[in-house]
Amino acid sequence: MAWTMTQQPTWLEQARDAERRGDVAAETAVLTAAILADRSNIAAILAMAELQRSLRDDRAAGTFYRLALGTAAQMGNVPASLHSGLQRAEQFLVESERAFADHLLGQLH
Repeated sequence: MAWTMTQQPTWLEQARDAERRGDVAAETAVLTAAILADRSNIAAILAMAELQRSLRDDRAAGTFYRLALGTAAQMGNVPASLHSGLQRAEQFLVESERAFADHLLGQLH
């Protein structure tokens, strides 16, 4: 995507561009910067969780999903555009906890 000199790309546009290029390092840097700039940026936190999930780092994904859910709970009034991402976060955490419990039970037998 081409941007004019007066128009800076948003963090979301930058992250999507990096994702299209397959540049995980750039995507991670953009999302990290967005989160550090605004720790209540649920969209960026969810995007980081999804990135970690795509990299098969379930522990990191879970951490970011928990952060997104906690931030949403503190905000109270969350934009509707984030609801599906927060539902995915809840589902992921439930499934992860279930898989971990199953693993532990398997170790006992």
